[in-house]
Amino acid sequence: LNTEVFLYDTETGDSGQYLFAVRTGFCAYPRNVYRHDPLTKSLEKSPYLTNNVILGPTKDLDKDKRPEIFALNHASGNAIDSALSSKSDYNAWITVLDDDLDFFFPQIEIPVDYTRVRGIQEYKQKLFPVVQPGGTDTSSYFLQLDLKGTVEDTVYLNYTPSVVIQTSNPAFAIHDIPAGELFLYKDPLNLERSLAISPNSRVDFIDIDGDENREWVEIDPNNSRLKVYDGQLEYPVVLDLPDWEYGNYWWGTRTDREKGKEFWIKAESRIYAISYSRNPMYVMQYFAYVGILMACIGLVYLISLAQKYRHQQRRKLETQIAELQLKTIKNQVDPHFIFNAMNALGEMTLTDNKLEADRFISEFADLMRKTLAGSDKISHSLEEELDYVDNFIRLQQIRYVNNFDFHKEIDQQLELTCPVPKHVLYTYVENAIKHGMANGARLSLKYGAVKHPKGVLLYVEDNAGGLGNSKLAEKFSTGSGLNLIEQIFKLYTRLTRRRVSHKLVNLYDKQGEATGLRVEILLYLG
Repeated sequence: LNTEVFLYDTETGDSGQYLFAVRTGFCAYPRNVYRHDPLTKSLEKSPYLTNNVILGPTKDLDKDKRPEIFALNHASGNAIDSALSSKSDYNAWITVLDDDLDFFFPQIEIPVDYTRVRGIQEYKQKLFPVVQPGGTDTSSYFLQLDLKGTVEDTVYLNYTPSVVIQTSNPAFAIHDIPAGELFLYKDPLNLERSLAISPNSRVDFIDIDGDENREWVEIDPNNSRLKVYDGQLEYPVVLDLPDWEYGNYWWGTRTDREKGKEFWIKAESRIYAISYSRNPMYVMQYFAYVGILMACIGLVYLISLAQKYRHQQRRKLETQIAELQLKTIKNQVDPHFIFNAMNALGEMTLTDNKLEADRFISEFADLMRKTLAGSDKISHSLEEELDYVDNFIRLQQIRYVNNFDFHKEIDQQLELTCPVPKHVLYTYVENAIKHGMANGARLSLKYGAVKHPKGVLLYVEDNAGGLGNSKLAEKFSTGSGLNLIEQIFKLYTRLTRRRVSHKLVNLYDKQGEATGLRVEILLYLG
């Protein structure tokens, strides 16, 4: 036999009386609800209720400040002595008792064998019994009754209502234990949401830490685990239950003088006592969040500073390269070159060679325009570099009256739009002509751009006699031109992450005599 005892509270306070019912299982007697007053030592009992009874909630339906009692029951199919009742225990009977433990309205029969009345909810002066018919062919449902017990409506459910849990009036929950689903209702007419939990778990809504706020408790026997949620079914705390024994189990709360309120679980031969309380370090997480936020802000600030510094360094590098390029240009387009150009132009005018003079002026103006235009840029396309060199050679051909030969080679597979440092090829071509023509012999010049496995290879060749005799070699081995070019290449590499290298190579004939010099500039594009 199982007995549950509840205080019978009225609106004026604790009556000091206790309600209880005895779960008799397959015994036919007693099947009543009892009220005991310890002060007067009186015991009252209800009429015989036919079915096994579990006490449900109480509610003052007639507004007399004394609550009525909802008796939940199930039909167990026992043979009832006709002296006790003429009603059948094969059917369930919806039962509400008044404050005198008499029937509030006549019992309502559910004419399906082995039916269970899982709960009774009150909402807006209507009663809503939750009925689970016996067998598997009939759906469970809500009945809607008035306070006289008249059936007004039926609402069918698409799940099995194993347990009804009162949360707050009029809210409640229905647990489908086999399916592992919990249905939360705002009221009997409004389903708020459903939640999936472990199948065959048991759920309760009780205060287990003594803070007057109830928690959701889920006991999962299949996984030997206890889960505790807050009142909104959030923030679960999981506890494994060691040495769990399969079978029947019960749970509840008790108060310990030293430990305070505890939650207990009684298994077959083992009792678990569990303390649940708020973590005193919980508030520290907000300080941790603030710390993480400040760290993120600091990181973003440092990144922005690094980007700003990098941008400043980039601008500084661009300025340095531009200044070096301008110095190179000033060294290359020197007063002697301009003076010689003017002399050549004067000679053409005196000899009345107007066509050559006009051509010279046009080429010279075009070269000056390309030199000065975009002087703040540190790079341009390979095509622009080759056009600039071609323009310069045409001008020199006019100046020296075609007194040197040149040949240009361009690989057809090259992408002429690829970026190159400004004057990367022109610098070597200008020096080759300037110092090669000073030897008195006829200069033979070859330059070009070809594809290389690592990028683009630019080259300049002359017949000035190789490293031993070449003025070009002497210029770049001892003068400032090579230093300027090397500085430009170094800064260009730092800025663009594209390496530039160059080397000088002697050219030899079949007899091993040095016949000239080759300069190679490799632009790495990978």
